[in-house]
Amino acid sequence: MTTLQLSESYADRALVLVAAVTGQLSKLAVSSGPKHAVEYANGGVVLREPAVVAKALAAGTPLAGKAGVASALVTQWLSWAYGASAGTEEGLKELDEALSRHSYVAGPAFSVADVVVFYMAHPALNKAGCKEVQARFPSVARWVDQVLREPVHGLASAVGAPQFTHGFTLKREPLNLFGGAAAAPAKAAAGAGKAAAVAAAAPAKKEAPAAAPAAAAAATAAAPAAAGAGAPAAPAAAGGKAKKEKAAAAGAGAAPAGGAAAAPAESSEPIAVCDLRVGLITKVWHHPEADKLFCEEIDLGEPSGPRQIASGLRLHYTLEQMQGRRVVVVCNLKPRPLVGFNSNGMVLAATSAEGKVELLDPPAGAAVGERVEVAGHSSKPAEPNAMAKKKWFDLAAEHLRVTDGLQAAYKGIPLTTSAGPVTVPTTKGATIH
Repeated sequence: MTTLQLSESYADRALVLVAAVTGQLSKLAVSSGPKHAVEYANGGVVLREPAVVAKALAAGTPLAGKAGVASALVTQWLSWAYGASAGTEEGLKELDEALSRHSYVAGPAFSVADVVVFYMAHPALNKAGCKEVQARFPSVARWVDQVLREPVHGLASAVGAPQFTHGFTLKREPLNLFGGAAAAPAKAAAGAGKAAAVAAAAPAKKEAPAAAPAAAAAATAAAPAAAGAGAPAAPAAAGGKAKKEKAAAAGAGAAPAGGAAAAPAESSEPIAVCDLRVGLITKVWHHPEADKLFCEEIDLGEPSGPRQIASGLRLHYTLEQMQGRRVVVVCNLKPRPLVGFNSNGMVLAATSAEGKVELLDPPAGAAVGERVEVAGHSSKPAEPNAMAKKKWFDLAAEHLRVTDGLQAAYKGIPLTTSAGPVTVPTTKGATIH
Protein backbone atom coordinates (compact mmCIF):
# COMPACT_ATOMS: atom_id res chain seq x y z
CA MET A 1 0.00 0.00 0.00
CA THR A 2 1.35 3.41 -0.97
CA THR A 3 0.74 6.01 1.72
CA LEU A 4 0.91 9.79 1.82
CA GLN A 5 0.87 11.61 5.14
CA LEU A 6 0.35 15.36 5.04
CA SER A 7 -0.11 18.18 7.50
CA GLU A 8 -2.94 20.66 7.08
CA SER A 9 -0.59 23.39 5.86
CA TYR A 10 -1.45 24.96 2.53
CA ALA A 11 1.90 24.07 0.98
CA ASP A 12 1.73 20.40 1.94
CA ARG A 13 -1.79 20.05 0.55
CA ALA A 14 -0.48 20.85 -2.90
CA LEU A 15 0.43 17.17 -3.09
CA VAL A 16 -3.26 16.23 -3.08
CA LEU A 17 -3.68 18.19 -6.30
CA VAL A 18 -0.54 16.61 -7.74
CA ALA A 19 -1.83 13.12 -6.90
CA ALA A 20 -5.18 13.91 -8.53
CA VAL A 21 -3.68 15.33 -11.72
CA THR A 22 -1.19 12.46 -12.10
CA GLY A 23 -3.89 9.83 -11.53
CA GLN A 24 -2.35 8.60 -8.27
CA LEU A 25 -4.94 9.83 -5.75
CA SER A 26 -7.12 6.72 -5.93
CA LYS A 27 -4.06 4.54 -5.34
CA LEU A 28 -2.93 6.35 -2.18
CA ALA A 29 -3.90 6.04 1.44
CA VAL A 30 -3.84 9.72 2.46
CA SER A 31 -3.73 10.69 6.14
CA SER A 32 -3.05 13.77 8.27
CA GLY A 33 0.21 14.27 10.12
CA PRO A 34 2.10 16.83 12.24
CA LYS A 35 2.59 20.40 11.04
CA HIS A 36 5.00 20.72 8.10
CA ALA A 37 5.47 16.94 7.99
CA VAL A 38 5.22 15.10 4.69
CA GLU A 39 5.85 11.39 4.33
CA TYR A 40 5.36 9.37 1.16
CA ALA A 41 5.94 5.64 1.49
CA ASN A 42 5.95 3.24 -1.45
CA GLY A 43 7.34 -0.18 -0.76
CA GLY A 44 10.64 0.30 1.02
CA VAL A 45 11.08 3.88 -0.19
CA VAL A 46 10.18 6.74 2.15
CA LEU A 47 10.33 10.35 0.94
CA ARG A 48 9.84 13.46 3.07
CA GLU A 49 10.83 16.36 0.82
CA PRO A 50 7.63 17.77 -0.81
CA ALA A 51 9.35 18.60 -4.11
CA VAL A 52 10.77 15.08 -4.31
CA VAL A 53 7.38 13.57 -3.45
CA ALA A 54 5.71 15.61 -6.21
CA LYS A 55 8.23 14.31 -8.73
CA ALA A 56 7.72 10.75 -7.46
CA LEU A 57 3.95 11.02 -7.90
CA ALA A 58 4.49 12.10 -11.49
CA ALA A 59 7.09 9.40 -12.23
CA GLY A 60 6.28 7.37 -15.32
CA THR A 61 3.94 10.02 -16.72
CA PRO A 62 4.59 12.84 -19.21
CA LEU A 63 4.12 15.27 -16.32
CA ALA A 64 7.53 14.30 -14.91
CA GLY A 65 9.22 15.87 -17.95
CA LYS A 66 11.17 14.09 -20.63
CA ALA A 67 14.51 12.65 -19.59
CA GLY A 68 17.20 15.28 -19.78
CA VAL A 69 16.80 19.02 -19.67
CA ALA A 70 13.00 18.98 -19.36
CA SER A 71 13.05 16.65 -16.35
CA ALA A 72 15.77 18.71 -14.70
CA LEU A 73 13.77 21.90 -15.22
CA VAL A 74 10.73 20.28 -13.63
CA THR A 75 12.83 19.42 -10.58
CA GLN A 76 14.24 22.93 -10.29
CA TRP A 77 10.83 24.61 -10.59
CA LEU A 78 9.39 22.29 -7.97
CA SER A 79 12.16 23.31 -5.60
CA TRP A 80 11.57 26.96 -6.44
CA ALA A 81 7.86 26.68 -5.69
CA TYR A 82 8.48 25.09 -2.31
CA GLY A 83 11.11 27.70 -1.55
CA ALA A 84 8.24 30.10 -0.79
CA SER A 85 8.96 32.56 -3.60
CA ALA A 86 5.95 31.79 -5.78
CA GLY A 87 3.50 34.00 -3.90
CA THR A 88 5.76 37.01 -3.46
CA GLU A 89 6.05 40.12 -5.61
CA GLU A 90 9.57 39.16 -6.66
CA GLY A 91 8.49 35.60 -7.29
CA LEU A 92 5.68 36.65 -9.62
CA LYS A 93 8.06 38.95 -11.50
CA GLU A 94 10.51 36.10 -11.89
CA LEU A 95 7.76 33.74 -13.01
CA ASP A 96 6.44 36.27 -15.51
CA GLU A 97 9.90 36.78 -16.97
CA ALA A 98 10.39 33.03 -17.35
CA LEU A 99 6.95 32.53 -18.89
CA SER A 100 7.62 35.28 -21.41
CA ARG A 101 9.95 32.83 -23.11
CA HIS A 102 8.18 29.49 -22.66
CA SER A 103 4.71 28.03 -22.81
CA TYR A 104 4.96 26.40 -19.40
CA VAL A 105 7.31 26.74 -16.45
CA ALA A 106 9.55 23.83 -17.46
CA GLY A 107 9.50 24.29 -21.23
CA PRO A 108 7.04 23.65 -24.03
CA ALA A 109 4.93 20.99 -22.28
CA PHE A 110 2.63 20.99 -19.24
CA SER A 111 4.24 19.29 -16.23
CA VAL A 112 3.88 18.64 -12.53
CA ALA A 113 5.94 21.80 -12.00
CA ASP A 114 3.06 23.84 -13.45
CA VAL A 115 0.67 22.17 -11.00
CA VAL A 116 2.75 23.03 -7.92
CA VAL A 117 3.80 26.53 -9.05
CA PHE A 118 0.16 27.34 -9.83
CA TYR A 119 -0.94 26.07 -6.41
CA MET A 120 1.72 28.06 -4.55
CA ALA A 121 1.13 31.26 -6.53
CA HIS A 122 -2.66 31.02 -6.35
CA PRO A 123 -3.24 32.99 -3.11
CA ALA A 124 -1.31 35.98 -4.46
CA LEU A 125 -2.96 35.76 -7.88
CA ASN A 126 -6.43 35.45 -6.38
CA LYS A 127 -5.83 38.45 -4.12
CA ALA A 128 -4.58 40.58 -7.01
CA GLY A 129 -7.42 39.59 -9.33
CA CYS A 130 -7.42 38.88 -13.05
CA LYS A 131 -7.32 42.53 -14.17
CA GLU A 132 -4.26 43.43 -12.09
CA VAL A 133 -2.43 40.21 -12.98
CA GLN A 134 -3.02 40.84 -16.69
CA ALA A 135 -1.71 44.38 -16.35
CA ARG A 136 1.38 43.61 -14.25
CA PHE A 137 2.19 39.98 -15.11
CA PRO A 138 0.77 39.35 -18.60
CA SER A 139 2.71 36.14 -19.21
CA VAL A 140 1.54 34.72 -15.89
CA ALA A 141 -2.06 35.59 -16.83
CA ARG A 142 -1.69 33.78 -20.13
CA TRP A 143 -0.18 30.76 -18.38
CA VAL A 144 -2.94 30.61 -15.75
CA ASP A 145 -5.51 30.46 -18.50
CA GLN A 146 -3.58 27.62 -20.13
CA VAL A 147 -3.12 25.48 -17.03
CA LEU A 148 -6.79 25.87 -16.13
CA ARG A 149 -7.92 24.80 -19.60
CA GLU A 150 -5.14 22.37 -20.58
CA PRO A 151 -6.97 19.65 -22.55
CA VAL A 152 -5.82 16.56 -20.63
CA HIS A 153 -4.79 17.76 -17.17
CA GLY A 154 -6.55 21.13 -16.85
CA LEU A 155 -6.73 22.37 -13.26
CA ALA A 156 -10.08 24.17 -13.49
CA SER A 157 -11.97 21.19 -12.08
CA ALA A 158 -9.20 19.00 -10.67
CA VAL A 159 -9.61 17.56 -7.17
CA GLY A 160 -7.76 19.76 -4.67
CA ALA A 161 -7.32 22.69 -7.06
CA PRO A 162 -7.73 26.13 -5.44
CA GLN A 163 -10.47 28.25 -6.99
CA PHE A 164 -10.46 31.92 -7.92
CA THR A 165 -12.94 34.02 -5.96
CA HIS A 166 -14.16 35.95 -8.98
CA GLY A 167 -12.94 33.69 -11.74
CA PHE A 168 -9.91 34.25 -13.90
CA THR A 169 -10.90 34.75 -17.50
CA LEU A 170 -8.84 36.50 -20.14
CA LYS A 171 -10.45 39.11 -22.36
CA ARG A 172 -8.66 37.65 -25.35
CA GLU A 173 -8.42 34.16 -26.74
CA PRO A 174 -5.56 32.14 -25.25
CA LEU A 175 -2.64 31.17 -27.38
CA ASN A 176 -3.11 27.97 -29.31
CA LEU A 177 -0.31 26.06 -27.63
CA PHE A 178 -1.91 22.65 -27.38
CA GLY A 179 -1.33 21.40 -30.92
CA GLY A 180 1.14 18.58 -30.29
CA ALA A 181 1.51 16.14 -27.47
CA ALA A 182 5.00 17.14 -26.41
CA ALA A 183 6.03 19.58 -29.09
CA ALA A 184 5.90 23.32 -28.76
CA PRO A 185 3.61 25.11 -31.24
CA ALA A 186 5.17 27.10 -34.02
CA LYS A 187 4.84 30.37 -32.17
CA ALA A 188 5.96 29.15 -28.81
CA ALA A 189 8.99 30.80 -27.44
CA ALA A 190 12.30 29.30 -27.03
CA GLY A 191 15.01 27.90 -24.98
CA ALA A 192 14.52 25.93 -21.84
CA GLY A 193 17.59 25.61 -19.66
CA LYS A 194 17.96 23.18 -16.85
CA ALA A 195 17.94 24.28 -13.41
CA ALA A 196 16.96 23.10 -8.56
CA ALA A 197 17.74 22.98 -6.49
CA VAL A 198 16.69 22.03 -4.31
CA ALA A 199 17.58 24.62 -3.16
CA ALA A 200 16.55 27.43 -1.70
CA ALA A 201 18.35 28.69 -4.55
CA ALA A 202 15.51 28.67 -6.44
CA PRO A 203 15.58 30.06 -9.84
CA ALA A 204 17.73 33.50 -9.88
CA LYS A 205 15.56 35.57 -12.03
CA LYS A 206 14.71 32.61 -13.96
CA GLU A 207 15.03 32.98 -17.41
CA ALA A 208 14.81 29.49 -16.82
CA PRO A 209 12.16 27.59 -10.07
CA ALA A 210 12.28 24.86 -14.54
CA ALA A 211 14.64 26.89 -13.32
CA ALA A 212 13.05 29.15 -13.29
CA PRO A 213 12.45 29.90 -9.95
CA ALA A 214 17.17 28.80 -9.51
CA ALA A 215 19.26 26.14 -7.11
CA ALA A 216 16.32 25.47 -7.37
CA ALA A 217 15.56 21.46 -8.33
CA ALA A 218 13.60 19.26 -6.63
CA ALA A 219 14.24 19.43 -6.26
CA THR A 220 15.80 21.39 -4.71
CA ALA A 221 18.75 22.11 -4.19
CA ALA A 222 18.66 25.23 -2.92
CA ALA A 223 15.92 26.87 -4.52
CA PRO A 224 15.33 27.07 -8.21
CA ALA A 225 16.01 30.63 -8.14
CA ALA A 226 19.58 30.71 -7.42
CA ALA A 227 19.82 28.13 -10.01
CA GLY A 228 18.49 30.42 -12.63
CA ALA A 229 16.37 27.59 -13.86
CA GLY A 230 14.67 27.66 -17.22
CA ALA A 231 10.96 28.09 -17.46
CA PRO A 232 8.20 27.93 -20.00
CA ALA A 233 7.76 30.85 -22.23
CA ALA A 234 5.15 33.01 -23.75
CA PRO A 235 4.50 33.08 -27.51
CA ALA A 236 7.34 34.61 -29.38
CA ALA A 237 7.48 35.38 -33.04
CA ALA A 238 11.13 34.50 -33.35
CA GLY A 239 11.50 31.16 -35.07
CA GLY A 240 15.07 30.86 -33.83
CA LYS A 241 13.84 30.89 -30.26
CA ALA A 242 11.25 28.26 -31.00
CA LYS A 243 13.99 26.02 -32.35
CA LYS A 244 15.98 26.53 -29.17
CA GLU A 245 13.06 25.44 -27.00
CA LYS A 246 12.55 22.36 -29.13
CA ALA A 247 16.22 21.51 -28.91
CA ALA A 248 16.28 21.99 -25.14
CA ALA A 249 13.25 19.78 -24.66
CA ALA A 250 14.79 17.13 -26.89
CA GLY A 251 16.92 16.08 -24.01
CA ALA A 252 20.07 15.34 -22.29
CA GLY A 253 23.53 15.65 -23.60
CA ALA A 254 22.82 18.23 -26.24
CA ALA A 255 25.07 21.23 -26.08
CA PRO A 256 23.39 24.63 -26.34
CA ALA A 257 22.38 25.25 -29.91
CA GLY A 258 22.44 28.36 -32.01
CA GLY A 259 24.92 31.19 -32.11
CA ALA A 260 23.39 33.05 -29.18
CA ALA A 261 23.35 29.97 -27.02
CA ALA A 262 26.85 28.75 -27.76
CA ALA A 263 29.30 28.67 -24.88
CA PRO A 264 32.46 30.76 -24.96
CA ALA A 265 35.21 29.73 -27.35
CA GLU A 266 37.42 28.15 -24.70
CA SER A 267 34.96 25.30 -24.29
CA SER A 268 31.64 24.31 -25.81
CA GLU A 269 30.48 22.93 -22.47
CA PRO A 270 28.25 25.09 -20.23
CA ILE A 271 30.14 23.95 -17.12
CA ALA A 272 33.13 25.97 -18.37
CA VAL A 273 31.47 29.32 -17.58
CA CYS A 274 30.04 28.29 -14.21
CA ASP A 275 32.06 29.76 -11.34
CA LEU A 276 32.20 26.96 -8.75
CA ARG A 277 34.31 27.77 -5.71
CA VAL A 278 35.27 26.35 -2.34
CA GLY A 279 33.45 28.11 0.48
CA LEU A 280 33.47 28.00 4.27
CA ILE A 281 30.25 28.53 6.24
CA THR A 282 31.20 31.00 8.95
CA LYS A 283 27.69 31.67 10.27
CA VAL A 284 24.36 29.86 9.87
CA TRP A 285 20.87 30.39 11.29
CA HIS A 286 17.30 29.32 10.66
CA HIS A 287 15.33 31.50 8.27
CA PRO A 288 12.69 33.13 10.50
CA GLU A 289 9.88 32.71 7.97
CA ALA A 290 10.74 29.59 5.95
CA ASP A 291 10.83 26.20 7.68
CA LYS A 292 13.06 24.57 5.08
CA LEU A 293 15.70 27.29 4.68
CA PHE A 294 19.03 27.98 6.32
CA CYS A 295 20.52 31.47 6.07
CA GLU A 296 24.32 31.37 5.82
CA GLU A 297 27.33 33.62 5.63
CA ILE A 298 29.93 31.89 3.47
CA ASP A 299 33.56 32.92 3.12
CA LEU A 300 34.63 32.65 -0.52
CA GLY A 301 37.91 34.48 -0.16
CA GLU A 302 36.45 37.68 -1.58
CA PRO A 303 37.68 41.15 -0.48
CA SER A 304 34.08 42.18 0.13
CA GLY A 305 33.76 39.56 2.85
CA PRO A 306 31.40 36.60 3.29
CA ARG A 307 28.36 36.26 1.06
CA GLN A 308 24.86 35.67 2.35
CA ILE A 309 23.25 32.60 0.79
CA ALA A 310 20.05 30.70 1.58
CA SER A 311 19.89 26.92 1.22
CA GLY A 312 16.92 24.54 1.48
CA LEU A 313 18.74 22.03 3.65
CA ARG A 314 17.00 22.18 7.04
CA LEU A 315 15.32 18.81 6.54
CA HIS A 316 18.73 17.22 5.98
CA TYR A 317 21.24 18.97 8.26
CA THR A 318 21.36 20.57 11.69
CA LEU A 319 22.81 23.98 12.52
CA GLU A 320 25.76 22.23 14.14
CA GLN A 321 26.46 20.19 11.01
CA MET A 322 26.38 23.30 8.84
CA GLN A 323 28.47 25.60 11.02
CA GLY A 324 32.13 25.64 9.92
CA ARG A 325 31.48 23.28 7.02
CA ARG A 326 33.35 23.53 3.72
CA VAL A 327 31.07 23.55 0.69
CA VAL A 328 31.03 24.09 -3.06
CA VAL A 329 29.20 27.25 -4.16
CA VAL A 330 28.00 28.45 -7.56
CA CYS A 331 29.19 32.05 -7.35
CA ASN A 332 28.06 33.69 -10.59
CA LEU A 333 24.29 33.36 -10.35
CA LYS A 334 22.11 36.45 -10.10
CA PRO A 335 21.26 37.35 -6.49
CA ARG A 336 17.63 36.77 -5.65
CA PRO A 337 15.39 37.20 -2.61
CA LEU A 338 14.25 34.01 -0.89
CA VAL A 339 11.39 34.78 1.45
CA GLY A 340 12.84 38.22 2.10
CA PHE A 341 16.45 37.04 2.40
CA ASN A 342 18.78 38.15 -0.41
CA SER A 343 20.64 35.02 -1.54
CA ASN A 344 23.83 35.57 -3.53
CA GLY A 345 24.88 32.13 -4.74
CA MET A 346 23.93 28.48 -4.42
CA VAL A 347 25.39 25.71 -2.27
CA LEU A 348 25.68 22.46 -4.23
CA ALA A 349 24.32 19.18 -2.91
CA ALA A 350 23.73 15.69 -4.28
CA THR A 351 20.23 14.19 -4.24
CA SER A 352 19.65 10.45 -4.61
CA ALA A 353 16.64 8.88 -6.32
CA GLU A 354 15.28 8.14 -2.82
CA GLY A 355 15.52 11.78 -1.82
CA LYS A 356 18.65 11.59 0.35
CA VAL A 357 20.56 14.87 0.22
CA GLU A 358 24.30 15.26 0.88
CA LEU A 359 26.49 18.34 0.56
CA LEU A 360 29.51 18.18 -1.73
CA ASP A 361 32.80 17.96 0.19
CA PRO A 362 35.83 19.87 -1.15
CA PRO A 363 39.15 18.21 -0.19
CA ALA A 364 40.65 19.41 3.09
CA GLY A 365 43.67 21.01 1.40
CA ALA A 366 41.69 23.17 -1.03
CA ALA A 367 41.91 26.88 -0.24
CA VAL A 368 38.77 28.87 0.51
CA GLY A 369 37.84 30.74 -2.66
CA GLU A 370 39.69 28.32 -4.96
CA ARG A 371 37.85 27.60 -8.20
CA VAL A 372 36.56 24.06 -8.70
CA GLU A 373 37.25 22.94 -12.26
CA VAL A 374 36.55 20.20 -14.77
CA ALA A 375 39.58 19.01 -16.73
CA GLY A 376 39.43 20.12 -20.36
CA HIS A 377 36.60 22.57 -19.76
CA SER A 378 37.91 25.87 -18.50
CA SER A 379 36.84 29.37 -19.41
CA LYS A 380 36.34 32.79 -17.89
CA PRO A 381 33.20 32.69 -15.70
CA ALA A 382 30.15 34.24 -17.32
CA GLU A 383 28.55 37.35 -15.86
CA PRO A 384 25.45 36.72 -13.69
CA ASN A 385 23.12 38.25 -16.28
CA ALA A 386 24.48 35.96 -18.98
CA MET A 387 24.19 32.96 -16.64
CA ALA A 388 20.52 33.72 -16.15
CA LYS A 389 19.80 34.52 -19.78
CA LYS A 390 21.57 31.50 -21.26
CA LYS A 391 20.82 29.14 -18.38
CA TRP A 392 24.40 27.91 -18.33
CA PHE A 393 24.18 26.32 -14.90
CA ASP A 394 20.84 24.72 -15.69
CA LEU A 395 22.37 23.10 -18.75
CA ALA A 396 25.50 22.06 -16.87
CA ALA A 397 23.58 20.58 -13.95
CA GLU A 398 21.91 18.12 -16.29
CA HIS A 399 25.27 16.33 -16.49
CA LEU A 400 26.43 16.68 -12.89
CA ARG A 401 26.40 13.30 -11.15
CA VAL A 402 28.08 11.36 -8.37
CA THR A 403 30.27 8.55 -9.69
CA ASP A 404 30.48 5.02 -8.30
CA GLY A 405 33.69 6.20 -6.67
CA LEU A 406 31.70 8.92 -4.83
CA GLN A 407 33.30 11.78 -6.75
CA ALA A 408 31.28 14.72 -8.01
CA ALA A 409 31.62 14.74 -11.80
CA TYR A 410 30.50 16.44 -15.00
CA LYS A 411 29.90 13.91 -17.78
CA GLY A 412 32.07 11.51 -15.81
CA ILE A 413 34.96 13.97 -15.41
CA PRO A 414 35.65 14.74 -11.70
CA LEU A 415 35.20 18.21 -10.26
CA THR A 416 38.65 18.96 -8.91
CA THR A 417 40.73 21.43 -6.92
CA SER A 418 44.48 21.73 -6.49
CA ALA A 419 44.12 19.39 -3.50
CA GLY A 420 42.12 16.70 -5.28
CA PRO A 421 38.55 15.85 -6.32
CA VAL A 422 35.28 16.96 -4.74
CA THR A 423 33.45 14.04 -3.12
CA VAL A 424 30.20 13.07 -1.38
CA PRO A 425 29.81 10.62 1.52
CA THR A 426 27.45 7.90 0.22
CA THR A 427 25.06 8.83 -2.62
CA LYS A 428 26.37 7.01 -5.70
CA GLY A 429 24.62 8.03 -8.91
CA ALA A 430 22.93 11.04 -7.30
CA THR A 431 22.21 14.20 -9.26
CA ILE A 432 23.94 17.41 -8.22
CA HIS A 433 22.32 20.82 -7.99
